[in-house]
Amino acid sequence: MKIRHALVTVRWRESLRLVLVQQLGAERVTLAEPGSHAAREALREADVAILNGNPDRHVLEAPCLRWVHCDHAGIDGFAPPELLDGRFIVTTSAGRSASAVAEHALYFMLALSHEAPRLWRAQRRRVWGLPGLENRRSLQGRTLVIVGCGHSGSQMARYCRVMGMTVVGYRRRVAPVPAGFDEVYAADAGDRLRPLLERAQVLVLAASLNDTSRGLIGVDELAALPRGAYLINVARGALVDEQALLAALERGHLGGAGLDVATMEPLPPTSPLWSAPRTLITPHATPLGPDRDRVSLELIGTLIDQYRRGEPLSGALDSRDVYTSPQRPSPVKRRLTRFWARLASLS
Repeated sequence: MKIRHALVTVRWRESLRLVLVQQLGAERVTLAEPGSHAAREALREADVAILNGNPDRHVLEAPCLRWVHCDHAGIDGFAPPELLDGRFIVTTSAGRSASAVAEHALYFMLALSHEAPRLWRAQRRRVWGLPGLENRRSLQGRTLVIVGCGHSGSQMARYCRVMGMTVVGYRRRVAPVPAGFDEVYAADAGDRLRPLLERAQVLVLAASLNDTSRGLIGVDELAALPRGAYLINVARGALVDEQALLAALERGHLGGAGLDVATMEPLPPTSPLWSAPRTLITPHATPLGPDRDRVSLELIGTLIDQYRRGEPLSGALDSRDVYTSPQRPSPVKRRLTRFWARLASLS
């Protein structure tokens, strides 16, 4: 399929952007800053758009658009029904940070199972040895349930299988079992999550956020986990009912939680999650891989080849990825939260 006019707003280094332009092979390419007047004007004629971030209302109004790619892992920041109604193809750069996300989940698992925060506090006090350390258990032999068997979830499975864990996956669609998993179940096959939660000594959330998955882990799901289980969320905060999570931690049912995401980000200073027992929080900040932009370029290059050949695009989103998010906090509240976070970082 021929590309007539491509809009490119990715903020990569110039050499990579030039390679992308060559791969597109379009009759005309507009390079513009995200959200700029030039980008909006280009959308009047562009049939392909490679965007730096989430789409917006201007994308919905683009009359000629046939394919839009968002250089993000997900687009739950803006995924209304009209974006995924089939008028054009929507893809993302899901998987470009899979190894780093998997490492982040491992960081949480190891820190919780080794009681790292307790050891850090002892080190600051220059204390050698703590009571109860002999009761800790390694991750080897434990059952890990990963919800979401895409790029990041599959990479976690490979890492954790090497560590001697039993790895069970739960996904939306029926598909071949990725390497690293001992078992994989699918919602589309009628499999239920609850029986898997009852086995999960460690639960990792690596699923996308949409109208179906919002609030996936609530009171009943947390109660189904074995006492002492760990919950790790490196996906999206709204997958978890945070009040239910807080209650499960405070009553001692969960052994701990590792959260790289929250329903509201930045997490407000008034949130009780900051002081939740046995909880580690990071600010939605996974370390970069060796060259994330180059990985994105490779992913997009594959999609361009598929598009030009008229083939289905790998990982294209559909109506089940719609996310009609609840009302967001006011811009003033979000700015105040960010200001507090910056101020706290200086202290």
